[in-house]
Amino acid sequence: MACQSPVDLLPPEIVLSIFSWLDATPPSETNLYDQPSAVMLRGSPGSVNLKQASLVSKTWRTMALPMLFEHVAWIPHVSSLSAFTLNPIPLLRFLEEQGLSRFVTTFTLLVDFVDRDAESHDLSPQIRPVDLEWLFDQIFSVLDPLRFTVIAPPTTLAAFMSRMLFLEDAWSFSIPYHVLSLSRPARVRHSDGMIHTDISSMSKKSQPPAPPPNTSRSAAQPTRTNTRGHLHISRRARPPVCPLFTIRPWTSLLLNEGSSTKVYRTYEFFLRQPPSMLSALLGCGEYPNDQPLVPASVVEFSYIAVFPLSSHFATLVRHLPRVKRLYVQLAPLEGSRAFLDDRREMSQIDPADLWMERDMSYGFVVRKMVAAANAAAAAEAAAAAASAAAADAEQDSDHYGSGQVSDSDDADTTADWAGVTGVHFGDISSVSTTLGNVNNRNWAELEVFESGDAAIDAEAWDMAVQALDHQSGSVRWWKVQDRGRIVRVKR
Repeated sequence: MACQSPVDLLPPEIVLSIFSWLDATPPSETNLYDQPSAVMLRGSPGSVNLKQASLVSKTWRTMALPMLFEHVAWIPHVSSLSAFTLNPIPLLRFLEEQGLSRFVTTFTLLVDFVDRDAESHDLSPQIRPVDLEWLFDQIFSVLDPLRFTVIAPPTTLAAFMSRMLFLEDAWSFSIPYHVLSLSRPARVRHSDGMIHTDISSMSKKSQPPAPPPNTSRSAAQPTRTNTRGHLHISRRARPPVCPLFTIRPWTSLLLNEGSSTKVYRTYEFFLRQPPSMLSALLGCGEYPNDQPLVPASVVEFSYIAVFPLSSHFATLVRHLPRVKRLYVQLAPLEGSRAFLDDRREMSQIDPADLWMERDMSYGFVVRKMVAAANAAAAAEAAAAAASAAAADAEQDSDHYGSGQVSDSDDADTTADWAGVTGVHFGDISSVSTTLGNVNNRNWAELEVFESGDAAIDAEAWDMAVQALDHQSGSVRWWKVQDRGRIVRVKR
């Protein structure tokens, strides 16, 4: 009879406590706000301590496995999106067979290939929206993660969403990867427990459903044409659905579009348009990007980019979804600013242009917040005036009209407010003509605005706060809770 190892004599509670100290935060969580790259999932040297501890004994390995597979990163070795649907995913089969699927809390998909069909505007006969639905069905029928992240080139990310991508100016940006991350705070409890589907049953139906009979293949799938530089999907009654956004009740959405600094080397850079899925997410582009992908369950929206063009950032400002919290980060983090001092990286780039575009972007946000505050103040003034007029009318009921405000007086009051605030009663349109006249009331629903740049760029943050405080009504509507965090005053 083999002697039991001394380490196996330790109580499980003590061993699990030791493991908790060895379990580091995964790079799929900590690096979401960094520059997207193919190596962003590489952990620090200390991140393998838990894995090494699991090799001590079988008992320790059994106890460590759930923690080792709490954060899963999948890098499929394929060269085409169509390859995802050929067979059940081996990783999912392993997780289910080992009983580890219920422990997975974050799942990150890193696609390190460029969709050549999307790049060349050609049609891939094997890629249809139903194919990608099949991929998501495979993943979420086995796993129930709290965060799902996709790291992929812009063209591949567009194909994942069955959406259109503007590619005419893509060469001037040279953005290798974008990050899209969806998360929620907790799992939804079902009466039958965890979602659990036998992956082996999928092997019998590993191929996606065939097109309906008597229907041409071209009618059952998207087609792409080179129309004004777009990766274009043929017009149908409604755009193809993307089940990823509704397959779970996501509450937070993060989009990291990487660095746009290379575009500043080009002539009239401010006229360029980046390869971005922002318009598709917000539903403010051409078909099929005219239907928003952000679900109503999302209450937090995070946008990260490095020196994006203000004209592009204005898309988010104009079409902000109805969220409670908005997080914005438009400059590199403190540990990622070395390129600003690199002559080769900054060749033909005027640093002043970078910061000017950044400041203009934050200026758009301040204008929208001021407009929301002033519109609220105008509405309160109108309500107070109406209440006072009603009270006067009731007191002077014997003299009809003596206590009422005439139509002309009311029109003059409205005109005065419009001249001061740029908005009319009940209207919170932007006070800046640069942002257009899009009537976006969602800024009035915003409760928290956070900036990821305030900690390392105090001067710009202070200027934004001063501009916000000096506007009529905004002092009573917004307040600075902490550096980098502005909250709406509860009324």
